[in-house]
Amino acid sequence: MPPRAEVPAELLRRPFTLSEAQALGLTRDVLRAPRFSSPHRGVRVPSDLPPGFSLDVAAARLALPAVAVFSEWTVVRLLDLPTPWGRPEPVGRLVQARVPPSPARPRVSGIQVGRWRSTDRLVLLTGGEVSRYLTGGTRLRLQDPVSAWCDLAPGLPHVDAVALGDAVRRHHASQEEMREAVDERSGRPGVEVLRLVFADVRHQVDSAMETEARLLFVSSGLPEPECGRWIPDGTGRMWQVDMVWFDQRVVVEYDGDVHRVKGKDQWRHDEEKRARLREGGWKVVVLVGGSLDRHRPREREETAARVRRALTSP
Repeated sequence: MPPRAEVPAELLRRPFTLSEAQALGLTRDVLRAPRFSSPHRGVRVPSDLPPGFSLDVAAARLALPAVAVFSEWTVVRLLDLPTPWGRPEPVGRLVQARVPPSPARPRVSGIQVGRWRSTDRLVLLTGGEVSRYLTGGTRLRLQDPVSAWCDLAPGLPHVDAVALGDAVRRHHASQEEMREAVDERSGRPGVEVLRLVFADVRHQVDSAMETEARLLFVSSGLPEPECGRWIPDGTGRMWQVDMVWFDQRVVVEYDGDVHRVKGKDQWRHDEEKRARLREGGWKVVVLVGGSLDRHRPREREETAARVRRALTSP
């Protein structure tokens, strides 16, 4: 193909390799222009694309061997699973991946490459924000979220490890699948910590803050609530609540970002639900973010005290 100076529109929307560009006739001078960045050897990224983790992963895929599998925190971020409190980017923009024992591990700047383990499982990711930067039909190879949780949980504060496990349990795995993954790690460093974390993982937990609240109540000596259950109001209409103590007819609801994102409709729905439940004889305690802040121990104590009063009052 004769050399060409104009860049095909397709290459202005995503990362690409030098070999792909040269096959389309682009010259080295064009590919060295400031309109492209070079995050990895042999890879170019249009400079006017908005920077972000999904773009980083799409570029990393081109720099890694085809057998590479994205792992650990990269899985957490791509699947929008909870990250540790106050650390939305635990490893910055570093991408993590794993490769089989052979061939030799590649060394790629900005990518942490580890070894694939016998207990790891593979899943294929379709859709998501990263898909906008991939060629049609491309699917990312990921370490399955249960394996990622098993690897990360022993190194996290207990509440953060449970919150990650709650999200994996709700969206990606059964209780038995998680138990089997923990058992497969018997004898490895950190497995006893992982077992303690798994013992606190529950189904039907909607957010990390609900995990935070549940474990706060338990550590404060309160009975553990049930999560995500459906309960009737006075007319028999069923409503799903965040946490409930059936014997005491107490409900705890957490108001998080969903009310900001979904707006007035979500707010009206929640207000109607709470009014109907109160009319039906339920005591409803509503929590907001500040009431669970780990940096505000007094607010956390008062939160637990509010729930204790609701549980013990007539």
